[in-house]
Amino acid sequence: MMAWGVNSSRWDDTVDEVTRKLFDPDEIPDAGFVMTTWHTDETLEGVFWYAQFNGAWGFNDQELAFTLILDIGSEDRGLELLNLFRQSRDLPDREP
Repeated sequence: MMAWGVNSSRWDDTVDEVTRKLFDPDEIPDAGFVMTTWHTDETLEGVFWYAQFNGAWGFNDQELAFTLILDIGSEDRGLELLNLFRQSRDLPDREP
C-alpha cells in the first residue's frame, strides 16, 4: 500500500494498525502481510513509477499482477490518474 498526498503518513499508519488488530503483531501470516509506504516529498508520477517497477513484488518475490489506484477526493480523476500511471513507465528516461 503506497500512500501519497494529504496525510499520507496517517493512511500508512492506519493500514499498519488495522493489520495488527486483525492478527497477533508477532505472528502476522504471509497472506496477511501488507507492506506500507508513504510518499510526501515525491511526485504522484514518481510514486506510480515506483509502484510498477519496485513495488510490483510481494512477499517471497511473488509478482503482484494488479494495481488498484484509490483516489479519495471530490472530483472524478479516474482517466487522468490512469493516464499518469501509464505515462510514468518511462519517467527515468525523461528525468535529468
